[in-house]
Amino acid sequence: MSVHSEVDGEVYTLEGCDTDELVKWFPEVKPYLKFHLNHMQPGCEHQRQNLRGWEVGEVCGECGYRYGSRWLCLDLPESVREWAETFNG
Repeated sequence: MSVHSEVDGEVYTLEGCDTDELVKWFPEVKPYLKFHLNHMQPGCEHQRQNLRGWEVGEVCGECGYRYGSRWLCLDLPESVREWAETFNG
């Protein structure tokens, strides 16, 4: 990942930063990080709500989905879509 910011004409670049470092430099992105890789979710909505660890192949007791059997996609809320649109300058 390469992230940059411009402040008073100076450009700052980070190479290979983790989310903690990203939030340190750009705190405004924190609410949106939970949607990062939203199209690569290994668990169903019930498994995502249950914070215990899930094993690959483990079956959800509510819907029968097998954890990790395919990538699931979380729909982005309209507020996230609108925020992302601000970068299409």
